Amino acid sequence: MLLTHEQFIEEAQRRAVDWDNGFGMQCVDLIKWHCELVHGIKLGSFGGSARNGWFNKAKTFDPKKFKRIPNTPTGIPQKGDYIFYDEPGITGHVAIVQQADVNDVLNFEMNGATGNGKGQGFDKASFEAKRDYRKCLGWYHFIG
Repeated sequence: MLLTHEQFIEEAQRRAVDWDNGFGMQCVDLIKWHCELVHGIKLGSFGGSARNGWFNKAKTFDPKKFKRIPNTPTGIPQKGDYIFYDEPGITGHVAIVQQADVNDVLNFEMNGATGNGKGQGFDKASFEAKRDYRKCLGWYHFIG
């Protein structure tokens, strides 16, 4: 049985999980966990990093199931979208949108503030974080 987005957030609050059993608990794990439990889709490799997931060279996001939306000054992601950032470092970051407007986005994310590129740090557990769009690459929207 699939969860709603809200049920997933309640389940995942302040938890950390290594969903794919590789590289420890990382932001990508949260996306894979969400996608499987909410949409019933088991995502494959992101191609080595969250940032690579945005470029989809590993064919992680099926275009029949997800719309790729590049960041623009007027674009606003929707609740449940997977939003990608070109930071920290070369690994990037991915999170789940909770709410957004043209200035800021409130994300549900895991391991987003360490910046150490190792995927493990003081904030491994999932939490909400408000971000702007300065380093946002764009987002993937589930279309079914």
